[in-house]
Amino acid sequence: MYDMNNENIVVEMGIPVSVESCRLLWAAVLRSNWDQVFKASQSGDPRVRYIHRLDAQRSAEWFGSSGFCEVCALAGVDDEFVLDRFNAAYRQAGLAA
Repeated sequence: MYDMNNENIVVEMGIPVSVESCRLLWAAVLRSNWDQVFKASQSGDPRVRYIHRLDAQRSAEWFGSSGFCEVCALAGVDDEFVLDRFNAAYRQAGLAA
């Protein structure tokens, strides 16, 4: 169980974890999905590039979802702000249909 208003979170194993550590973890989830969309595969193998494109598509679809909003809340960032930035970067990269 966790309480985001508490300075320390005690997880089921009884290990105290700071709120800041948890926020950094969820921010890393956001960053990972962002990078999945915008970083091109460097592989020469067309099968690997195909899988990367599928992963990038799934990550792009994740932005704006309920899971995305939950991750933003857990990371302590405004989901609308992040989504606006994502959509702008997506258009600028020429990925928008």
